[in-house]
Amino acid sequence: MSCLTKNQGFIRYLPGLLLMAFCVSQLHAQTPGLNVKFDNLSIRDGLSQSSPNCILQDSKGFLWIGTEDGLNRYDGNAFEVFKPDGNDPYSISSTRINTLYEDQQGTLWIGTNGGGLNRYDRAGNGFVQPRSAGDSLLFEGQSVHALLMVDKETMLGGTEPGLRLFKPAVNQPVEDSVLTLLEHMSITALVRVGNLIWIGTDQGLYRYDPRKRQLTASTGAESAAGSLPDERITTLARGRI
Repeated sequence: MSCLTKNQGFIRYLPGLLLMAFCVSQLHAQTPGLNVKFDNLSIRDGLSQSSPNCILQDSKGFLWIGTEDGLNRYDGNAFEVFKPDGNDPYSISSTRINTLYEDQQGTLWIGTNGGGLNRYDRAGNGFVQPRSAGDSLLFEGQSVHALLMVDKETMLGGTEPGLRLFKPAVNQPVEDSVLTLLEHMSITALVRVGNLIWIGTDQGLYRYDPRKRQLTASTGAESAAGSLPDERITTLARGRI
């Protein structure tokens, strides 16, 4: 098994999607000596399904692709596909993958559609669902659409019933009365910009300041010029100017 090296950035085309991934996040196309290769990857190459929902290249150089029919890991040569297995308690909990997130410790988190949250165990090449001290699943039966670390200890999980705050290291839920304002919304996207966290929902855009514990709406209900309409936000991303 081989991973991509620093000088082996790659561009892959999957049906309907152009993937551009590099092992070093600051690697640019103009880097001298960069070897860029174009390939067409499809189901014939081992991809489980041709319509990816999410893509992430982790700190080890693997490319992860979440689809409606399984989670795929690509090492530059071949795919390994992960699907639920009733005989394996460490298999992934759902075939439908909504989101992928790697935290600062290099832990890979997988949000599924109706199967809750999974954590990838690199040593065992399997998956574990976070359980509370009472042995109940923290995201049981929920659809997890977005994930983001608030700080070194606390993670946000965007689900259809609302926003969930918990401590991954101890699988402990964290209560924040401010976030209950989003309880009946579908949380579709999360992104951090500076000290603020922007939250995309099916009812518009919100801004959350975790230090001050303030939640502000940026929807059509506001009178300020340039406010967003009260509609579903599907994607949020940081940009550079």
